[in-house]
Amino acid sequence: MSDPGTLSALMAFVPSWWQETTSPTTLGTLLAGWAKACGWQACGLAWSDDTTTVVRTVRSGGVTDGPAPTEVPDALRRARIGEPTVAYPVPGTSGRVFAGIQPPGRAMGVLWAERAEGAWSDADRTALVMTARIVERCPALAAVVTPRIDSDRLEQRLADAAVIAG
Repeated sequence: MSDPGTLSALMAFVPSWWQETTSPTTLGTLLAGWAKACGWQACGLAWSDDTTTVVRTVRSGGVTDGPAPTEVPDALRRARIGEPTVAYPVPGTSGRVFAGIQPPGRAMGVLWAERAEGAWSDADRTALVMTARIVERCPALAAVVTPRIDSDRLEQRLADAAVIAG
C-alpha cells in the first residue's frame, strides 16, 4: 500500500476509475477513494449541459451533491481556452486547483482538488490533469452524464439500416 498523498498512491488508485458500473453513486465513492489516496482536504467534480448538472464534492471523507465551488465558472472559462490547470487561493489550504474534463461528445466540466498544506508542484498539477483525462472516460461518470444523441450519426445509421432492409 502506498503512502497517502504520494504520486505512487495516486497511480495505485488509477485502475479504480475504470470499474464498470451503472450506479450513479459510484462516482462519489470513487472521488472519496481518490481523496483518501491522494490526501486531499477536499476534491470534487462539476459538469453541466443543457439538461443535466452533476456536482460531487468530497470534504472530510464525506460525499455531497452540494454546490460547486464559486471558482467553477472562471475555471471552466480558462480550461476552455486551453489552460491545463487553474489555481485559486482558499483560506486554510494551499489552494484549490482545477483541471478540465470533457467526456467524449459532451460539454466541458472540471475536476478539482485542494490540500491542507504544501505547495502545488508541476508534477502535482500534471497528475491532476492525468486524472482528469482518466475521469472523463470513466464508466462512473458516464453513468451520471446523460447519453447524448448524435443526430447526424443516428441519421446515418437509419439510412444504413434502410439500405440493408432493402
